[in-house]
Parts: sequence; structure tokens; C-alpha cells
Amino acid sequence: MARPRLGFIILPLLSACSSGGVVQAALYGDLATLKRRVQQEQREGDLDEGRVRDLAHAVAAREVRSAQGPLGAARLRQARPCAPALSRELEDRAARGDDGAAEAALSLLEIGGLDRRQAVERYAEASSGAFRAVAARAAVAPGLGPLRRRFFVDPDERVRRAALRAAAEARA
Repeated sequence: MARPRLGFIILPLLSACSSGGVVQAALYGDLATLKRRVQQEQREGDLDEGRVRDLAHAVAAREVRSAQGPLGAARLRQARPCAPALSRELEDRAARGDDGAAEAALSLLEIGGLDRRQAVERYAEASSGAFRAVAARAAVAPGLGPLRRRFFVDPDERVRRAALRAAAEARA
């Protein structure tokens, strides 16, 4: 049976999202070093609630920064509940041009960290379905009904789902 990755163990701790050896290991070290440092600090009684929060944030920040490919985009979706605590890392990640960047932009959009009008203008005609989904989700302004309807028939399922969510929000 495969062992779960430490990021997936600590990510649930991030519902409480909010430096030192263990945090530096989480940010920059390898998994084996991180495990050793966590065990050492646990033995020494140094893992209090604040330290665990710092560690969880460091692991999540590293996951956001290093997320690549389809698995990386999925990780970014999973981290969406912690977007407020990871906004700086998400802003950096959203600057890239891959599907993970689009997921980071969607997370920022959900917490008000991305201007909706600019997102629509920038991504409505994107060749990437992931970025068109950002535009579709941002299209909640009253005058954007025709654009949302166009997104409803987009070939990319992510765009269609985002347009549906935007339409529901626009009616609220």
C-alpha cells in the first residue's frame, strides 16, 4: 500500500490556515528531511498549534508554487478553501500560463483577489479552456448575459461549468 504524500496529510489542517527548521524544510527541503524535522520537533515538544499552522502553510505554499500539469491543477483546486491564507502564493502562481495558473486565478476570483471585469477582458478569447473558464466564472455583471450564453456551448466542460456558476450568481 502506498504511503500518502505529506502534503495531502497536512492539507486538511489548512482549514485553520493562517520560521524555523521544520518550516524551512517544508518550504525548501525534501520529504525525508521534513519528516525527520517534524519527528525531532515532536519529540522535543516544539510542535504547538502555532507551529503546526506555520508548517501547514509552508507545505501548502510549496504545493501551490510547485504544482504542475493536471495533477498540479487538481492540487490547486483542493487548496481553494485556503485561498485567503495563500493569496500571495496564488498571485505568483496565476502569473504562469498553464492550467495551474488558471486554477490559481479562479481561487483568487473566488476571494475577490482578481478583478472580474479585467478577467473577462483578458481571458474571454483565450485559446486555453482553463483560462476561458476564468472569464466565464467572472462574467457575472448584468450586461454579460450574451457572453455567458456563448460560454454555455463552449467545447471545454470547465468553461460550461464556470458559466453556469456565474449565471447562478448573476441571478442572486
